[in-house]
Amino acid sequence: MSDAFLVRPRFMHQVLPATVGGDWSDRKLPPREDRPSATRIMSSRGAALRFYLTAIAEAQIRVGPGKKVDNPIPIRHDKEDIVSWVDLIASSTAARSGSVLDIHARDKKQRMIHTALNTLEKAELVQMLKPVGARNRYDGFVLLNEIGARRKADPLQYAVPTAADNPATLPVELVTAGWLHLLEDSELATLLMVACNTGTVANDGSCAIPGDVRIRHYGLGRDAFEAHRMLRWLGLAEVQSFGRWDDGSHVNDYGNEEATLYRIKLRAEGFQTDPAEKLRQALETQLGRPPRTRSDDPSQNSDDGGAATAPAADKPSAV
Repeated sequence: MSDAFLVRPRFMHQVLPATVGGDWSDRKLPPREDRPSATRIMSSRGAALRFYLTAIAEAQIRVGPGKKVDNPIPIRHDKEDIVSWVDLIASSTAARSGSVLDIHARDKKQRMIHTALNTLEKAELVQMLKPVGARNRYDGFVLLNEIGARRKADPLQYAVPTAADNPATLPVELVTAGWLHLLEDSELATLLMVACNTGTVANDGSCAIPGDVRIRHYGLGRDAFEAHRMLRWLGLAEVQSFGRWDDGSHVNDYGNEEATLYRIKLRAEGFQTDPAEKLRQALETQLGRPPRTRSDDPSQNSDDGGAATAPAADKPSAV
């Protein structure tokens, strides 16, 4: 892997907008099959998004740009000198090497990977070489291109992106420092959108995506997008929210003019910190925050991480 983690834009952004029946809003997202791969597979409890990103990161470490990859890594192997996918994914189960709890943790991670691969197979982001019910069916899965399911063509085998793919770049520490396994899917999806930045209306390099683009091209709703607050608390992103209350939760004169978009930039240096320690510090800071206040001067408003209040349902909000 180079000094950046590369993801093709079609993973998180679809060129043609999803068609949502009837009036749409932040409360009415396109069905999963009409979203790009990243938000099609995201889940509040599953591991499909994290596992797929882990798999393409492993490919980028092992082979060079433009090369297709095989998959010699077993799903699970309990010998210490053999790396398996179970060793490359994190779970919430605490474990000590060699203990009974360690065995239970590996069982849990194996089941979690199987479930993730079922989700990825349905989205045509991986291909299984063995039929359902076969022994060791998940071993040797084939990694497929980030675009996933294509309506009029077969899926493509994954190859490491080249400059011609114009990939989105994320700090390599997203993978190497372990941020990938600490962040929730909504936070990862927001990171991916900011890194892609297709559809931004900002001219300063920041991500400022209108609400309709966020919903119909990225498949990301307001609730999931609120993850930008955690990204800011963790020091992974800079967030500006002009024209809003000082907690970012209300838009001044919302009914009279288009909401001013959030401007978001990734902070590469933020990814170089220890994820667990940074999360602890962020939680301690937020628990010790004073009550929210309103600033009547829009120029003083900035996103300090307060809870968001959604705008009226009959109008899509801006990012």
